[in-house]
Amino acid sequence: MWLFGLVVGLICMAVPGVPEFGRLHLAVAAVSGCALLAWRPGLILSGLCLGLAWGAHNTQVLLDSRLPACVSGLEHQLLVEVLDDPQPGVSTLRGPRSLRFRGLVHDDADAGRCQSIAGAQVRLSWYRPPESLSMRRGERWWLQSRVKPPWGYQNPAGFDFERWLLSNHLQGTGYVLGGRLVTPVDPTRLDKFRHRLRTALSAGYLGDGAILYALVSGDGSGVAPEQWVRFRATGTIHLMVVSGLHVGLVAALGFLAGGWLARLVPGLLLWLPAKRAGAVAGLAAAAAFVVFTGSGVPALRALCMAAVAFVAVIAGRRIRATDLLLLALAAVLVLDPLAVHQQGFWLSFSAVLALILYFSGLHQPGAAWRSLWTTQMALFIGLSPLLAAWYGQVPMVGMVANMLVVPVMSVVVIPLALVSMLLLTASPELAGFGFYLADQVLGLLLELLDALAAAPALQVVAQPRFVALAVTGGALLLIGGPWRWRLVLWLVWWSWCLPPDAAIPEKEFRVTALDVGQGSAILVDTHRHRLLFDAGPSYPSGFDLGAAAVVPSIRATGRGALDVMVLSHADIDHRGGAASVRTAVPVATIFESAPGPDSELCRSGVSWTWDGVMFRFLSPVVGHLALNDNDGSCVLEVANSRERVLLPGDISTAVEWRLLRDVDNVRLLFAPHHGSNGSSSTAFVRILDPDVVFVSAGKGNRYGHPHPAVIERYRAIGADLHVTGESGALVWESRWPKRVLRFRHDRAAYWTTGRER
Repeated sequence: MWLFGLVVGLICMAVPGVPEFGRLHLAVAAVSGCALLAWRPGLILSGLCLGLAWGAHNTQVLLDSRLPACVSGLEHQLLVEVLDDPQPGVSTLRGPRSLRFRGLVHDDADAGRCQSIAGAQVRLSWYRPPESLSMRRGERWWLQSRVKPPWGYQNPAGFDFERWLLSNHLQGTGYVLGGRLVTPVDPTRLDKFRHRLRTALSAGYLGDGAILYALVSGDGSGVAPEQWVRFRATGTIHLMVVSGLHVGLVAALGFLAGGWLARLVPGLLLWLPAKRAGAVAGLAAAAAFVVFTGSGVPALRALCMAAVAFVAVIAGRRIRATDLLLLALAAVLVLDPLAVHQQGFWLSFSAVLALILYFSGLHQPGAAWRSLWTTQMALFIGLSPLLAAWYGQVPMVGMVANMLVVPVMSVVVIPLALVSMLLLTASPELAGFGFYLADQVLGLLLELLDALAAAPALQVVAQPRFVALAVTGGALLLIGGPWRWRLVLWLVWWSWCLPPDAAIPEKEFRVTALDVGQGSAILVDTHRHRLLFDAGPSYPSGFDLGAAAVVPSIRATGRGALDVMVLSHADIDHRGGAASVRTAVPVATIFESAPGPDSELCRSGVSWTWDGVMFRFLSPVVGHLALNDNDGSCVLEVANSRERVLLPGDISTAVEWRLLRDVDNVRLLFAPHHGSNGSSSTAFVRILDPDVVFVSAGKGNRYGHPHPAVIERYRAIGADLHVTGESGALVWESRWPKRVLRFRHDRAAYWTTGRER
């Protein structure tokens, strides 16, 4: 009971609403927990207090040690120890070579200009490093760097980069401008073996060597981005990286090998029975594999569970599956309380819990094929609400894909790859043959996954709002009961798939400026319709804000389809994410400043009405020659009987003067061209006289947007100005009360940097 309370207390730190804890609060929680230990009914409460104190202490230490804001914009000479093997960044044909690695700062030569950051762990990127550069774990380098505190996009949905940094114990990020090696490190035997393994799996006769290397080493940096898309679409991504399945297979192989070897030495069986010898060998094999791969929470969870189970076998004790899971859960959280912020933590333990609930309830294993099907059904029930919460989408085809692929991966591909890895030193030829066989079978499985991934009708857009209700219903459903009870629980479980409530009355509308850095993406919602104005930027590295921020936000805030998408002009910061949006979201009509084969021209005079809200293009005007691409931007006006909003794209003052003939006063204005000084003229600002101004610009962007002079012009008329890079996504509604919702300040979790406290 005490252990259960401890785990619950540690898990509480995953709740976004939990505030930072002061030292006094931590001390009170710890003392209260210790005092309650003497009272037997207070065991759960005491464990809860101690778990909360331990988790809050570790979280507060990391929050307090984040890089100070004053380091931003400065160049630092840092003595950095490389903590892991640098990984190549995602590259495209246009993209530069890059390296990413975790570094520990030992010395800050420029600490006099700001607070010293010695002792901090930072995530560094080195763009366009010298071709001959080779970095190795353990080396120390003097690096000329620019660093900054943790900062990530804040939107209704999408990847939470700041939470990821927290879970990985990183106090900041940065990039390297240059450096020199100070303390070289000779490669260890493990490093040499990894290099030999990577070389063997890079052979030309292996079509999927990068995936095989990820399976046996835990390093998936060589897997192509399009392959990760395939795995996500079919719900099989857990098979392609080192997870609990792999550790379990290694432990099982070690157990079988240890028992077999013990039986070959009859004298050994007198003091160490074969079963106990197998347990020792299985535990050693699993531990060695986890150390070799440097794996994360799923592998650590599997190792903890294997350790408890094997120790019980060695001691001749029986242990319940629920106790085994609870001990493993407590071990992981006590060692790393910040693991509660990792998606792998929740998915890994939830998968095991779902299987325990199912097979410990009224269900009994049957034939092999039936057990396989029911296992995948239990995992689907247990994990779908969590996948909905994180990704906003659940691959319905995943259950079928896993049922077909998991047995082959477990029995053929992974064992073949592991055995071949062990044979690499003793017999390279035999190891190469084993890798070839594994590669051939893997190729067939990938073709099957491609066929399954090509079925878009099997993708269900999911809503994360009812996750807690769905998880509770799913857990009770897995336990079993009368058929009427199960029918009700099925309906409760499907609550995560309920369509979102737009909650926008007729004749009203909502405007959401998404936080996409130095770019633009604006959602406009009416009672039954949706419009997207621009789709965010993409970068040569392959990073695409359309896929990372725009698509998840569309799915999380309303209908998972667009009636209209407007691409204001051809700049990559406005239309870079358009391809990703069109791939993931149905789009009925597309307007562009330069029409394509499947789009229309956004010429002045084109208008329509949705649910009592008028949409009208004011520019470009047919027959007027734009001086540049920016001045050819689509300019859209959205209005009802009381309020007017203007979305002007990247127009300059030349177009602003012409617009003043068609529009005079607006309630909400998007500052033209991200707030550059070549727009937002004094006359334009004063005549439009907006109450609220949104600026779509990235924090600390190299263009200096919004320009200080532009900010001063808007403040001079009393406008309420907000910048997406500073405030996160911004939401404004035409109905009363008039209030701007700022996601970084009003919806931010306690780990979000820069939020108002």
